[in-house]
Amino acid sequence: KHQHMTSRAAATLYELLWKEKTAKQEEASKYGKLKLHIPNTIVYMFSKAHYWYYSTRNGKVAKRTHMSSAKIIEKLSTGCGPDSDVAAYTVASIESGAPETEVRYYSPEELRDALQHDKIPGHAVLQEFITPKPSVKGQHRNSILQSSWQPHYCCIERRENRHLLNDKKFSIAERAETVEGLRNSLSFPLQSPLVLEYIKDLCNSIADHLYYVADLIVKAMCLNWKIDCQLNIRLLWCTRFETIHKSQAFVPLRSPVTMLPANPRLYLSHQRQLKRAKNKARNAKMEASRPESHIPSCTTGSVYTPPSCALMNDEQW
Repeated sequence: KHQHMTSRAAATLYELLWKEKTAKQEEASKYGKLKLHIPNTIVYMFSKAHYWYYSTRNGKVAKRTHMSSAKIIEKLSTGCGPDSDVAAYTVASIESGAPETEVRYYSPEELRDALQHDKIPGHAVLQEFITPKPSVKGQHRNSILQSSWQPHYCCIERRENRHLLNDKKFSIAERAETVEGLRNSLSFPLQSPLVLEYIKDLCNSIADHLYYVADLIVKAMCLNWKIDCQLNIRLLWCTRFETIHKSQAFVPLRSPVTMLPANPRLYLSHQRQLKRAKNKARNAKMEASRPESHIPSCTTGSVYTPPSCALMNDEQW
Protein backbone atom coordinates (compact mmCIF):
# COMPACT_ATOMS: atom_id res chain seq x y z
CA LYS A 1 0.00 0.00 0.00
CA HIS A 2 1.75 3.12 -1.22
CA GLN A 3 0.17 6.52 -0.58
CA HIS A 4 1.49 8.97 -3.19
CA MET A 5 -1.23 11.62 -2.89
CA THR A 6 -0.49 14.05 -0.10
CA SER A 7 -4.02 15.03 0.93
CA ARG A 8 -5.30 11.45 1.02
CA ALA A 9 -2.15 10.24 2.75
CA ALA A 10 -2.61 12.90 5.42
CA ALA A 11 -6.27 11.98 5.88
CA THR A 12 -5.39 8.30 6.21
CA LEU A 13 -2.61 9.05 8.67
CA TYR A 14 -4.84 11.18 10.91
CA GLU A 15 -7.50 8.47 10.97
CA LEU A 16 -4.94 5.89 12.08
CA LEU A 17 -3.48 8.22 14.70
CA TRP A 18 -6.96 8.74 16.12
CA LYS A 19 -7.40 5.02 16.85
CA GLU A 20 -6.41 3.91 20.34
CA LYS A 21 -4.42 0.91 21.50
CA THR A 22 -5.94 -1.65 23.80
CA ALA A 23 -4.57 -2.22 27.29
CA LYS A 24 -2.70 -5.36 26.17
CA GLN A 25 -1.22 -3.54 23.20
CA GLU A 26 -0.01 -0.71 25.43
CA GLU A 27 1.70 -3.24 27.70
CA ALA A 28 3.35 -4.99 24.75
CA SER A 29 4.34 -1.74 23.07
CA LYS A 30 7.72 -0.23 23.78
CA TYR A 31 6.36 3.33 23.53
CA GLY A 32 3.00 2.89 25.28
CA LYS A 33 0.19 5.29 24.52
CA LEU A 34 0.76 7.71 21.66
CA LYS A 35 1.12 11.36 22.72
CA LEU A 36 1.08 13.78 19.83
CA HIS A 37 0.18 17.43 19.31
CA ILE A 38 -1.51 18.47 16.07
CA PRO A 39 -3.22 21.71 14.98
CA ASN A 40 -6.92 21.89 14.13
CA THR A 41 -7.26 19.85 10.93
CA ILE A 42 -10.41 19.47 8.81
CA VAL A 43 -10.48 16.76 6.15
CA TYR A 44 -12.52 17.66 3.03
CA MET A 45 -13.92 14.95 0.79
CA PHE A 46 -15.97 15.84 -2.29
CA SER A 47 -15.85 19.52 -1.25
CA LYS A 48 -17.52 18.78 2.10
CA ALA A 49 -16.00 18.81 5.58
CA HIS A 50 -16.14 15.27 6.96
CA TYR A 51 -13.76 15.00 9.91
CA TRP A 52 -12.18 17.45 12.32
CA TYR A 53 -9.02 16.24 14.07
CA TYR A 54 -7.38 18.03 16.98
CA SER A 55 -5.26 17.20 20.02
CA THR A 56 -6.16 17.55 23.67
CA ARG A 57 -3.92 18.98 26.36
CA ASN A 58 -2.50 15.59 27.28
CA GLY A 59 -1.49 14.86 23.66
CA LYS A 60 -4.40 12.64 22.62
CA VAL A 61 -5.65 12.88 19.02
CA ALA A 62 -9.43 13.45 19.00
CA LYS A 63 -12.02 13.61 16.24
CA ARG A 64 -15.40 15.22 15.72
CA THR A 65 -17.83 14.79 12.84
CA HIS A 66 -20.34 17.60 13.46
CA MET A 67 -19.08 21.01 12.37
CA SER A 68 -20.23 24.16 10.61
CA SER A 69 -18.51 26.78 8.50
CA ALA A 70 -19.08 29.42 11.17
CA LYS A 71 -17.40 27.24 13.80
CA ILE A 72 -14.45 26.53 11.50
CA ILE A 73 -13.99 30.24 10.74
CA GLU A 74 -14.21 31.14 14.43
CA LYS A 75 -11.70 28.51 15.49
CA LEU A 76 -9.13 29.02 12.73
CA SER A 77 -9.26 32.83 12.65
CA THR A 78 -8.47 33.26 16.36
CA GLY A 79 -4.94 31.92 15.88
CA CYS A 80 -3.76 34.99 13.96
CA GLY A 81 -1.40 37.04 16.08
CA PRO A 82 -0.14 40.61 15.70
CA ASP A 83 2.86 39.40 13.69
CA SER A 84 0.90 37.24 11.24
CA ASP A 85 -2.26 37.59 9.15
CA VAL A 86 -2.22 33.96 7.95
CA ALA A 87 -5.20 32.03 9.31
CA ALA A 88 -5.04 28.63 7.61
CA TYR A 89 -3.90 26.74 4.54
CA THR A 90 -5.09 23.84 2.42
CA VAL A 91 -3.04 20.88 1.23
CA ALA A 92 -4.53 19.42 -1.94
CA SER A 93 -3.36 16.93 -4.55
CA ILE A 94 -3.45 17.60 -8.27
CA GLU A 95 -4.16 14.31 -10.02
CA SER A 96 -3.73 15.49 -13.60
CA GLY A 97 -0.58 13.85 -14.93
CA ALA A 98 2.17 13.40 -12.36
CA PRO A 99 0.96 13.77 -8.75
CA GLU A 100 1.67 17.22 -7.37
CA THR A 101 0.93 18.96 -4.10
CA GLU A 102 -0.71 22.36 -3.95
CA VAL A 103 -0.55 24.37 -0.72
CA ARG A 104 -2.63 27.56 -0.54
CA TYR A 105 -2.63 30.05 2.34
CA TYR A 106 -5.62 32.09 3.47
CA SER A 107 -6.09 35.25 5.47
CA PRO A 108 -9.18 35.42 7.76
CA GLU A 109 -11.15 37.28 5.07
CA GLU A 110 -10.09 34.87 2.31
CA LEU A 111 -10.89 31.88 4.50
CA ARG A 112 -14.38 33.19 5.25
CA ASP A 113 -15.01 33.75 1.54
CA ALA A 114 -13.68 30.29 0.59
CA LEU A 115 -15.87 28.51 3.16
CA GLN A 116 -19.01 30.45 2.40
CA HIS A 117 -18.73 29.99 -1.38
CA ASP A 118 -17.36 26.40 -1.38
CA LYS A 119 -13.97 27.27 -2.84
CA ILE A 120 -12.10 24.57 -0.92
CA PRO A 121 -10.73 21.84 -3.26
CA GLY A 122 -12.64 18.56 -3.48
CA HIS A 123 -10.11 16.36 -1.65
CA ALA A 124 -8.00 18.51 0.64
CA VAL A 125 -6.85 19.05 4.20
CA LEU A 126 -7.66 22.42 5.78
CA GLN A 127 -5.29 23.11 8.65
CA GLU A 128 -4.82 25.88 11.16
CA PHE A 129 -1.69 27.98 10.64
CA ILE A 130 0.60 27.79 13.66
CA THR A 131 2.73 30.87 14.26
CA PRO A 132 6.32 29.66 14.66
CA LYS A 133 8.47 30.52 17.61
CA PRO A 134 10.35 33.82 17.18
CA SER A 135 14.04 34.01 16.48
CA VAL A 136 16.65 35.38 18.85
CA LYS A 137 15.92 38.90 17.57
CA GLY A 138 12.18 38.43 18.12
CA GLN A 139 11.37 38.16 14.41
CA HIS A 140 8.76 35.72 13.07
CA ARG A 141 9.67 33.79 9.94
CA ASN A 142 7.69 30.75 8.95
CA SER A 143 9.77 27.60 9.30
CA ILE A 144 9.09 23.88 9.51
CA LEU A 145 11.06 20.71 10.20
CA GLN A 146 10.78 17.94 7.62
CA SER A 147 11.70 14.43 8.75
CA SER A 148 12.40 11.60 6.29
CA TRP A 149 12.02 8.39 8.30
CA GLN A 150 12.77 4.77 7.47
CA PRO A 151 13.23 1.80 9.84
CA HIS A 152 17.01 2.35 10.11
CA TYR A 153 17.30 5.94 8.94
CA CYS A 154 16.01 9.37 9.96
CA CYS A 155 17.05 12.70 8.43
CA ILE A 156 15.60 16.04 9.55
CA GLU A 157 15.86 19.27 7.57
CA ARG A 158 14.79 22.76 8.62
CA ARG A 159 13.39 25.13 6.02
CA GLU A 160 12.80 28.80 6.78
CA ASN A 161 11.14 31.49 4.70
CA ARG A 162 13.20 34.44 3.52
CA HIS A 163 10.61 37.09 4.45
CA LEU A 164 9.07 38.19 7.72
CA LEU A 165 5.48 37.17 8.39
CA ASN A 166 4.41 40.77 9.00
CA ASP A 167 6.11 42.17 5.88
CA LYS A 168 3.10 43.28 3.82
CA LYS A 169 5.24 44.12 0.78
CA PHE A 170 4.99 40.44 -0.18
CA SER A 171 1.95 38.24 -0.67
CA ILE A 172 0.81 35.70 1.89
CA ALA A 173 2.17 32.82 -0.18
CA GLU A 174 5.61 34.44 -0.49
CA ARG A 175 5.74 35.01 3.28
CA ALA A 176 4.51 31.55 4.31
CA GLU A 177 5.97 29.08 1.81
CA THR A 178 8.59 26.59 3.03
CA VAL A 179 9.02 23.14 1.45
CA GLU A 180 6.46 23.83 -1.28
CA GLY A 181 8.14 27.08 -2.39
CA LEU A 182 11.88 26.63 -2.76
CA ARG A 183 12.34 30.12 -4.25
CA ASN A 184 11.16 31.81 -1.05
CA SER A 185 12.77 29.49 1.51
CA LEU A 186 16.22 28.40 2.63
CA SER A 187 17.47 25.09 3.99
CA PHE A 188 19.35 24.92 7.29
CA PRO A 189 20.71 21.98 9.28
CA LEU A 190 19.03 21.15 12.55
CA GLN A 191 21.47 22.15 15.27
CA SER A 192 19.57 21.04 18.39
CA PRO A 193 20.32 17.39 19.29
CA LEU A 194 17.42 17.39 21.76
CA VAL A 195 14.90 18.31 19.05
CA LEU A 196 16.47 15.74 16.72
CA GLU A 197 16.12 12.91 19.24
CA TYR A 198 12.62 14.02 20.22
CA ILE A 199 11.35 13.98 16.62
CA LYS A 200 13.03 10.61 16.03
CA ASP A 201 11.21 9.22 19.08
CA LEU A 202 7.92 10.66 17.78
CA CYS A 203 8.45 8.98 14.41
CA ASN A 204 9.24 5.68 16.14
CA SER A 205 6.15 5.98 18.32
CA ILE A 206 3.99 6.67 15.23
CA ALA A 207 5.38 3.58 13.48
CA ASP A 208 4.82 1.56 16.65
CA HIS A 209 1.25 2.87 16.94
CA LEU A 210 0.39 1.92 13.34
CA TYR A 211 1.81 -1.56 13.89
CA TYR A 212 -0.56 -2.28 16.78
CA VAL A 213 -3.76 -0.50 15.70
CA ALA A 214 -3.71 -1.44 12.00
CA ASP A 215 -1.13 -4.28 11.61
CA LEU A 216 0.90 -2.02 9.31
CA ILE A 217 4.66 -1.75 9.01
CA VAL A 218 5.86 1.69 7.96
CA LYS A 219 8.49 1.38 5.24
CA ALA A 220 8.96 5.13 4.73
CA MET A 221 7.26 8.36 5.70
CA CYS A 222 8.05 12.03 5.28
CA LEU A 223 6.44 14.24 7.95
CA ASN A 224 6.37 18.00 8.48
CA TRP A 225 6.68 19.44 12.00
CA LYS A 226 6.58 22.91 13.53
CA ILE A 227 7.70 24.39 16.85
CA ASP A 228 5.10 26.88 18.09
CA CYS A 229 5.51 29.84 20.43
CA GLN A 230 4.93 27.58 23.46
CA LEU A 231 7.83 25.35 22.28
CA ASN A 232 5.48 22.47 21.45
CA ILE A 233 6.41 20.31 18.47
CA ARG A 234 3.30 19.79 16.33
CA LEU A 235 2.74 17.37 13.48
CA LEU A 236 1.42 19.20 10.41
CA TRP A 237 1.00 16.94 7.36
CA CYS A 238 2.86 14.24 5.48
CA THR A 239 4.27 14.17 1.97
CA ARG A 240 5.05 10.45 1.85
CA PHE A 241 3.39 7.53 3.58
CA GLU A 242 4.35 3.99 2.52
CA THR A 243 3.24 0.93 4.48
CA ILE A 244 2.89 -2.84 4.09
CA HIS A 245 0.95 -5.40 6.08
CA LYS A 246 2.96 -7.22 8.72
CA SER A 247 2.25 -10.56 7.04
CA GLN A 248 4.23 -9.36 3.98
CA ALA A 249 7.48 -8.71 5.87
CA PHE A 250 10.33 -10.54 4.13
CA VAL A 251 12.24 -11.31 7.38
CA PRO A 252 10.96 -12.29 10.85
CA LEU A 253 10.10 -9.25 12.95
CA ARG A 254 12.35 -8.44 15.89
CA SER A 255 10.61 -5.16 16.75
CA PRO A 256 7.33 -3.48 15.73
CA VAL A 257 9.24 -0.36 14.71
CA THR A 258 11.67 -2.07 12.34
CA MET A 259 10.92 -4.78 9.83
CA LEU A 260 14.62 -5.73 9.69
CA PRO A 261 16.60 -7.67 12.31
CA ALA A 262 17.62 -5.55 15.27
CA ASN A 263 21.28 -6.51 14.79
CA PRO A 264 22.68 -4.88 11.60
CA ARG A 265 25.29 -7.67 11.27
CA LEU A 266 22.56 -10.28 11.01
CA TYR A 267 20.85 -8.22 8.32
CA LEU A 268 24.08 -7.82 6.32
CA SER A 269 24.82 -11.56 6.64
CA HIS A 270 21.32 -12.33 5.42
CA GLN A 271 21.78 -10.02 2.43
CA ARG A 272 25.13 -11.64 1.56
CA GLN A 273 23.57 -15.10 1.61
CA LEU A 274 20.78 -13.95 -0.69
CA LYS A 275 23.29 -12.38 -3.07
CA ARG A 276 25.46 -15.52 -3.16
CA ALA A 277 22.46 -17.75 -3.83
CA LYS A 278 21.32 -15.41 -6.60
CA ASN A 279 24.76 -15.39 -8.24
CA LYS A 280 25.03 -19.18 -7.95
CA ALA A 281 21.66 -19.68 -9.63
CA ARG A 282 22.58 -17.23 -12.38
CA ASN A 283 25.91 -18.99 -13.07
CA ALA A 284 24.21 -22.39 -13.15
CA LYS A 285 21.68 -21.07 -15.65
CA MET A 286 24.44 -19.66 -17.85
CA GLU A 287 26.37 -22.94 -17.76
CA ALA A 288 23.25 -24.90 -18.72
CA SER A 289 22.51 -22.63 -21.68
CA ARG A 290 26.11 -22.61 -22.98
CA PRO A 291 26.74 -25.01 -25.92
CA GLU A 292 29.22 -27.85 -25.44
CA SER A 293 32.70 -27.17 -26.86
CA HIS A 294 34.36 -29.95 -28.89
CA ILE A 295 38.16 -29.75 -28.50
CA PRO A 296 40.09 -31.96 -30.95
CA SER A 297 42.40 -34.48 -29.28
CA CYS A 298 46.16 -34.45 -29.97
CA THR A 299 47.15 -37.52 -31.97
CA THR A 300 50.76 -36.57 -32.79
CA GLY A 301 53.56 -35.23 -30.68
CA SER A 302 54.53 -35.93 -27.09
CA VAL A 303 52.46 -34.81 -24.17
CA TYR A 304 54.33 -33.31 -21.20
CA THR A 305 53.52 -34.96 -17.89
CA PRO A 306 54.94 -33.31 -14.75
CA PRO A 307 57.05 -35.59 -12.58
CA SER A 308 55.51 -36.88 -9.40
CA CYS A 309 57.19 -35.91 -6.16
CA ALA A 310 56.95 -39.50 -4.90
CA LEU A 311 59.15 -40.77 -7.79
CA MET A 312 61.92 -38.20 -7.25
CA ASN A 313 64.99 -38.93 -5.18
CA ASP A 314 66.64 -36.48 -2.79
CA GLU A 315 69.13 -35.10 -5.34
CA GLN A 316 66.43 -34.45 -7.91
CA TRP A 317 64.24 -32.89 -5.24
